[in-house]
Amino acid sequence: MNLRFSACTAAVLLAATTALAPTTHAGEMNSSEASMVITSVIVVSMPLAMSARMFEYSTAASQGKDTPATPERTKAAELPPMEVTAVEDRKEGGRQVQLQVPGHADQTATLKWPAVTGQDPAAAFAVGQTVHFSPTPAGSGWTVRDTADTPLAYVPTAYAANDNTTATW
Repeated sequence: MNLRFSACTAAVLLAATTALAPTTHAGEMNSSEASMVITSVIVVSMPLAMSARMFEYSTAASQGKDTPATPERTKAAELPPMEVTAVEDRKEGGRQVQLQVPGHADQTATLKWPAVTGQDPAAAFAVGQTVHFSPTPAGSGWTVRDTADTPLAYVPTAYAANDNTTATW
């Protein structure tokens, strides 16, 4: 795509140069006239070239293709039940809940919440409790529920968490 913009820009520059050049015969253009032609070409072509480049940047940014931090959009899938192994304070503030699939020490997860005055989502969890992850209908995350099907927390997918409308401000 860069080559296409470069070729387009070059074509515009060439057209501007030939359109602005006065019709003279060899040796009839003085240095003042040559300077005016060169200045005119620069004054006309620079905004065009910059506009083409800025258009490329703006379309790439709006499509989100060049942002490596943007996770792939995937729907929330079924997850196995997990057991709460720890509910603890975080060093940087906030709280976290450590989870593990029963009988599988290598399958763990951590739910983390920032410190917010008057809110403690981790208080709904207890060590030894079994929780289930129910995918939301839209697939943007999971509702964490206890064995009595009481909702305890919402966990977004990586894509949904990266969405600016779900971030902590």
